[in-house]
Amino acid sequence: MKRYRFSIYLLLGLITLSACNNSSSSNSISSSNSNSTTTSSITDVSISEITFRLRGDNVVNYANHALWIWEDGFDGELFIFTQSDAYGGYITLPIDTWETRSKLNYIVRPATTWAGQSPDTSIFFTDFYSFITAEGEMNVYLILGESEYYFTEADATGDRITGAYFSSWNRIEIQTNAAFTSYEILADEDVIATGGAGNNGLQAPLTSDADISLLYRVRVKFKPTDTKTKIRTVLANRLFETTKFNQEFTYAGSDLGLTFNASEAIFKVWAPTSQKIR
Repeated sequence: MKRYRFSIYLLLGLITLSACNNSSSSNSISSSNSNSTTTSSITDVSISEITFRLRGDNVVNYANHALWIWEDGFDGELFIFTQSDAYGGYITLPIDTWETRSKLNYIVRPATTWAGQSPDTSIFFTDFYSFITAEGEMNVYLILGESEYYFTEADATGDRITGAYFSSWNRIEIQTNAAFTSYEILADEDVIATGGAGNNGLQAPLTSDADISLLYRVRVKFKPTDTKTKIRTVLANRLFETTKFNQEFTYAGSDLGLTFNASEAIFKVWAPTSQKIR
């Protein structure tokens, strides 16, 4: 479970387009088990292959699902879940599939369309060092419909946060698959609210309206004896149709898209919840 931020992009000038087609405009989502941003190459841990494992409720054919994977600065590639086991569908790829071997970005999506894709997610190899198998396999456990990833099958199938959403500008709904002991709300790295025990669907109040230029996350401790907490990014989708959002973040101009003349091409985008455009 790991790293991403909402930012407001105003139409203030020329965006230089890069040739890569490797990212959607969705927000990147960080995993809930680590906040590492290390990007050094793997030199002290031997990884021979990476297996992405996908589990979903009532999935009949995992080959209908795929991953779009890319490294920063490189084009993406589609990989379909053509194999399955007791956990779910899986894709095993040799480590030399990638150049940098330090960080990967991925999107979970249907095999034949971008409709219904997940937000962009990044994983850092160094976060997995203590979970590499004796054979050099690095496993990434995914749950269909969730934006987080897990290091072990036990984490993926155990107590977890299944969703976190702004139900209003000053309230966050926490969805879990089990009762929990306590929670914290973070805005960027600052704890802005705390609470005690709760259950699925708890409405966590904020002291002021959300600032969607910040990254909001929920951190939950499920059992008093747990040594780790689970963390999940709060999604702002439900705010997009509110009067406040429409009044403060709607662009009324007619110059979006590509315009050009003899000396330059200008591409203007209005994407108030995007972190960056590539």
